[in-house]
Amino acid sequence: MHDFSPTSGLLPGYGQAVPFVPRSFNPASPRHDQFVGNTLSHGTDGNSGSKSGPLQHMLSLFRPSDPRHLDDPLRPIPRVASLYALGDGTSGYEGILHGGLTATLLDESISVVHELNTALGKTGCIFAAINVTASLNIRFLAPVATTEAAVCVTAWMEDIQGRNTVMKAELTNSKGDKLAVAESVFAAVESKT
Repeated sequence: MHDFSPTSGLLPGYGQAVPFVPRSFNPASPRHDQFVGNTLSHGTDGNSGSKSGPLQHMLSLFRPSDPRHLDDPLRPIPRVASLYALGDGTSGYEGILHGGLTATLLDESISVVHELNTALGKTGCIFAAINVTASLNIRFLAPVATTEAAVCVTAWMEDIQGRNTVMKAELTNSKGDKLAVAESVFAAVESKT
């Protein structure tokens, strides 16, 4: 897998990787994060009434650069890896993960980098505002098989330009094959509340 993926054990940083479940997968309110946290993570099986959506689980991980990194408000966490457990109902073409779901996983993983830094109280205008996708450019390199039990998306900050953050991400399978890459610009916008 990518040199910086959690499955390779080489997620850069200091100490053990810190796992967390992003707010987008576990929304605090029915007014926010409903697409991933409700629509994609829940579904109803008409026969048994059980819930199982296309996204069974999401777990994100990061490592601070050194022992003081977490407490330093001026130094954001630049890289987060997110693991997605895939369920049924994810195909576009038979046996291949739908491209729209691939795009969603890349976009969501990029947003988790901002979510984490905001939760950690990192300073700067990009962490004091709501961040939204301003652009997202995806290159599909190889099909993502629907038989994959889980995929990993590693997202990182490339540059901060005023209120915009240039981001990159890559999606890999359990063998470490790079299947899709994304470049994105996230824009910090003022809350309307």
